[in-house]
Amino acid sequence: MKKIPGEYIDTTKVVQSIKPIYTAVADSKEIKEALYLMTLDKDAVPVNLTLSGGQIYLRRESKDGKAVISVSANIPVDTPESGFYYNADSLYKLLQVIGGRVRLEINGKGMMMVKSVNEVYVQMPQRPPVMKKTEAA
Repeated sequence: MKKIPGEYIDTTKVVQSIKPIYTAVADSKEIKEALYLMTLDKDAVPVNLTLSGGQIYLRRESKDGKAVISVSANIPVDTPESGFYYNADSLYKLLQVIGGRVRLEINGKGMMMVKSVNEVYVQMPQRPPVMKKTEAA
């Protein structure tokens, strides 16, 4: 394989720099199915992820309305109520290649590692969406 010249980010250092505060262990298939339902409208609205009371909550608000789906998980420490926002489509595509149980590890700023038995993926948080106000006639 031919290497393209240039400087690249050291992914090992990125992964090592993420110090998780919040963790959840759940079935990747259940999370993927929940994300599929969240992305049916094809809007580019991020999904809000919170960990609370043994559940991973996925929330999304788009022009079509609000949706909340939960998935059972082993969660030792709950996230703040505001949670963290992620690209729903990217998470869904990621979970299409991972099978079995996954471990979500999130630091205080929302950087998330998605770990399977043999792989580690990093998901960066997004800013919360800004809902446009509609003016009354």
